[in-house]
Amino acid sequence: MTRIPSCLFADDGWRDRTLTASFECSTCFSVFTSDEFLRKHFRARHLRKGGRHKCSFCNYSSDITTSVKRHERTHTGEKPYVCSVCSKGFTQKAHLELHSKTHEGHRSYKCFTCGCAFHRNVDLQRHERTHSVQTGFVCPRCGKQFTDTSSLDRHLLLHGT
Repeated sequence: MTRIPSCLFADDGWRDRTLTASFECSTCFSVFTSDEFLRKHFRARHLRKGGRHKCSFCNYSSDITTSVKRHERTHTGEKPYVCSVCSKGFTQKAHLELHSKTHEGHRSYKCFTCGCAFHRNVDLQRHERTHSVQTGFVCPRCGKQFTDTSSLDRHLLLHGT
């Protein structure tokens, strides 16, 4: 879990509190304290319509050139960031950096159901939902089910939605 620093502008009763954030954006890795805030962020930052730069393959657009380039990799399959240990490729540098930690061997977040271990609590929480029946997020286009909204939102991009 990520600890969010307290707000400097909060009144005395709240100033020293920290919030525990466990909802991470799968696109930019920003962390939020609730699923609702994550969904609002994703829609505002990653699903916004009418950006100046357009995807060559679908109707996705963004005002940020690198966001479009990163998005286009979902169409081309290009993975320019390659792990020097196992040669696995990634579309984003941040994903390679997270993956590199898997070779360090220290996994402090363990699943009580199956014993799988993870480097980050966010990954454990995502994994634990696969053991439950919490698949309430269904793609309206193809019927595929997801355990969280960010995965569904990411999937919807493949449909050009």
